[in-house]
Amino acid sequence: MSTIDENENTKQKRNRPCENCRAHRRKCIVLQGMQCERCRKMSSCCLFKFTARPLMAKRAIPLSKKNRVWNEIWELEQEAEDLQEQLRALHITAKVNKRPRKQLLPTNNYNTVEQKVAQTENTACECIDASKCTHLNPKNSYSDQWQLTLSKTTNGIQFQTNINNFSDMLVFIREAAPYLSISPQHTLSFITKRSKGMIVTNCLLKIESVIRNTFSTTAIENEEPKNSIIVKNQNERYLAKLLFIDIYFSCYGMLNPILIHYYYYNYLRSNPDSLLSTSIAAFVGYSQCRHAPKTFGSYTREELSESFRKEAQELMRDALFDNLDGPTLETTFSIALLSFVSVLTTNMQEARLYSSTSWRMVIQLKDTYRHILHLPLSEAIEKVGPLGIIKAETWRRMFYIIRYVETYLYMMLDNLNDFSDILFPIEIGHPTPLPYEMADTAIYEAVKVYCDYVRLISISKVYDNGKHTSVISYRLQAGSLKVIPSNAVEMIENQLFEFWNSLPPSHRVSDQPMSYIQTDHIHQCVNTRVLYLNVVYYVNWLNLQTRIMDPPKYCDLSDASLGCIDGKRALIIVSMSSDAIVKILHVLHLRLPCALDLHLLILAIDALALLRSSPNRDIRDRADQGLKQAIKVLHDRASHARSPLSSPSLAENNCNSRSCSPEAMQEANEISWSVSSCSSVSGPQSPGNTEDYTETIPVNYEGDKIHSIGYLGWMKKQLGSISNDTL
Repeated sequence: MSTIDENENTKQKRNRPCENCRAHRRKCIVLQGMQCERCRKMSSCCLFKFTARPLMAKRAIPLSKKNRVWNEIWELEQEAEDLQEQLRALHITAKVNKRPRKQLLPTNNYNTVEQKVAQTENTACECIDASKCTHLNPKNSYSDQWQLTLSKTTNGIQFQTNINNFSDMLVFIREAAPYLSISPQHTLSFITKRSKGMIVTNCLLKIESVIRNTFSTTAIENEEPKNSIIVKNQNERYLAKLLFIDIYFSCYGMLNPILIHYYYYNYLRSNPDSLLSTSIAAFVGYSQCRHAPKTFGSYTREELSESFRKEAQELMRDALFDNLDGPTLETTFSIALLSFVSVLTTNMQEARLYSSTSWRMVIQLKDTYRHILHLPLSEAIEKVGPLGIIKAETWRRMFYIIRYVETYLYMMLDNLNDFSDILFPIEIGHPTPLPYEMADTAIYEAVKVYCDYVRLISISKVYDNGKHTSVISYRLQAGSLKVIPSNAVEMIENQLFEFWNSLPPSHRVSDQPMSYIQTDHIHQCVNTRVLYLNVVYYVNWLNLQTRIMDPPKYCDLSDASLGCIDGKRALIIVSMSSDAIVKILHVLHLRLPCALDLHLLILAIDALALLRSSPNRDIRDRADQGLKQAIKVLHDRASHARSPLSSPSLAENNCNSRSCSPEAMQEANEISWSVSSCSSVSGPQSPGNTEDYTETIPVNYEGDKIHSIGYLGWMKKQLGSISNDTL
């Protein structure tokens, strides 16, 4: 043992020589301690040079390879599900072939007797549905003794039978068991069709292709050069900016209540020269809002809007390069608003840059606010205070809108179909109303509708149990798919059905999730924000079904069924959804033209133009009627021939009888917009009541006449050409 220990002690402890031995090319042996024998004998310093092993970076797996592996896994899972269904169907067939030889039957003395079941001549039974198989369930005279009545009551479903004791109940359950099934029994042909893919017949609609080709190549040429007049009157600029802030919180701020009114309204009015205030003023000026005046003092609305846009761009540069503490909520939303302004001015390259910048900034703010959203309200108030809660909720509402815009600009301008960098899962929940917003009924209702709107635009936008339905749905909208599995279509439809079922009855305009809706049901809905929510809901159906519907000109709907996912069913749903979109947009045009989205109207018109060639008379008549109604809205939009009674009220749901009366509207329409007329608007207002400041803002029915150029003007041109072609 001692010899072995000595050998172990004399073993070389280090395989690298010291610096002296290395220089003289001598053998370096270390027996004890950290000094080699040669250096110890020569009484020299023994130094060992330590060199760290270089860290080899792992080779990154390409994103395309990851997506390809995920798609293969997803396809294997679908094949496994189809195999399970086929095995289940084969098990039913095997059960039929191995039918029972004995059967318990009820008797008068409640005893069981054996009755032999005669063999049938057909020994090779191929029945699939056990409830309809005559071999498994031969008809006998005792089956007629059972009596069962089902009735629906307020307390649930009520059973009435002639069963008097427990033994008869057991026999009855045994006989009725083959007819009861938790999941519907499908035939093998249905399973085979379900596993196959559906051919994408329309990768893009005609107008979608025109818009994407135009926006992806270059900016739309304006008919007139932009006005370069410099607004030097600072008093008019100050009053106009305050007016535009009021208009934003009363119009677009109620449609998309991203900024918490309780805090940001007073904040912006107190800081009219801030980046956020200037960006809001530029956005309202360039938008199609009819509440903004055509002229303000000695300047036109277009001159003020361009002046605010240039000022916001200068403030944005200062905020980006001077602020070393990172992005803020105000800067992030300001850049997002500037991207909207760039879209309205058809500067798509600038819009893409601003959108990408705001998206990166809102992602960077995730670690600042996400943990606050997971805290209970009482605990969050103690840790971050009311202002921290307001900013965290503002960031959450902002995140979904910025991601939505970034996704579609990424799809439309970059022509890419890999959305994994944008549609990653994030645990932040959906927006919720804050206690500060519950004091005002109108704001509270607007926030609730906005919460439903965020849930709707988030459908199929995140990963679901590892299945890439989100990627497939977006790739389908991008026009990059040639074939889509029918079970993927079914999954997306189920998400839309679940969303509709989760809506409160006050947020619906129909009694069923997909059907032809009546116009009187739409008029009964007094909340215009609910109408816009339902428009987006039906647009989701339209975008999905137009891709897979059969060509209407050659589609025979005589054998169409809503229970089978195919091109005929898709054509019927396209007819339902486009009809609903046009009807709701017509009502929105009458009540609140600011909420009328021309892009959605043009999609519905394009779909209806395809349906006009359908041989089905009902589909064709509805398409003709919908086109006439849509083009009427289009002509009214172009001519602005509106009466005061049908014009929108800015306060909408909050206005009193004075502000909503025809006399008040006529008086507001005749106001001469000067500096003195706006002095009543510039005073401080209470954030809790929207009636105080919305009464003083008149409605200008010709507000969007100035936008004969840019995106809105180009869109109206396209709509005009389509209306001339379709009529």
